[in-house]
Amino acid sequence: MRLSNYNNFDQYFVKFKSNDWAVGISVALPLWTGGRLQHSQAAAGARVEKIRADRRGRERDLELAVRRAEADLSRARTEFQLSSRALAAAREGLRVAQALTAEGRGEADSVDLGVIAVAKAEDEGTEAGQGLLAARARLLELRGELPATLLGVKPSDRNPEGRKAEGTEQSESDGVGERD
Repeated sequence: MRLSNYNNFDQYFVKFKSNDWAVGISVALPLWTGGRLQHSQAAAGARVEKIRADRRGRERDLELAVRRAEADLSRARTEFQLSSRALAAAREGLRVAQALTAEGRGEADSVDLGVIAVAKAEDEGTEAGQGLLAARARLLELRGELPATLLGVKPSDRNPEGRKAEGTEQSESDGVGERD
């Protein structure tokens, strides 16, 4: 027996009409993703907090480095001033020794000792000057002003938006760009 004769199956295709409409309902419940979504949200929040904490830490480290550089600059400036005074005292001592030797009242080696003292004071002054320049460069580097200083551009008291920058009065009087 043929299958097409069974239950008038062969008549089905003769009377077939296509229907162009369909009705359906779809419901999507994330049964196994609820924990994953909450976990990914919590992980993203933790990453954001870590980034913020890292940034705060870098800001504190930078502030501490700037304060140390300012203290080093102050110390280097004081050392340079002291070495300038020591050089002046050594030169005055040499001048006195030369005057006493010229009068015949000084010791024979006092002029040589005075020349040595002047040379040592000049060396100390040179080292103090190098320390002062290094401290200035470090402070300018931390403030982000070193490239402009190296290029010979005076730091402007205006930011790129054209508004007056905060704290420019302090930056003008801190002595970073001054020559001693």
